[in-house]
Amino acid sequence: MAAAAEGVRLRLALRRLLLRAILGLIAAGFALAGLALAHLAGVLALTPVLGALRAVLVVLAVDVVLAMLLLMMAARLQPGATERDAARVRDMAGRELTEEARLLRVLLTLARWRR
Repeated sequence: MAAAAEGVRLRLALRRLLLRAILGLIAAGFALAGLALAHLAGVLALTPVLGALRAVLVVLAVDVVLAMLLLMMAARLQPGATERDAARVRDMAGRELTEEARLLRVLLTLARWRR
């Protein structure tokens, strides 16, 4: 009964996750389209003042500078205290599990030896 309920729960959770992913992709598509239109609007706004080529180059330069700033920020991201603590707990739990497995192997060996 519990296994069947868990199977239903997992299927529903997977369906929800898939729907979220699809909706996220659609939202990302709209965001990209909006960004493209914002670029076009910028070029069109600058064209009367700078000319078409210079307007495109200005928008390109702004994009490159923003991309470089975002990449530098991404490169500087380091794990936070909570993430480091979680990794330590995971490592401690793994070591404890290994030690318990060793102990279980020894006890099983002793149990077989006593038979």
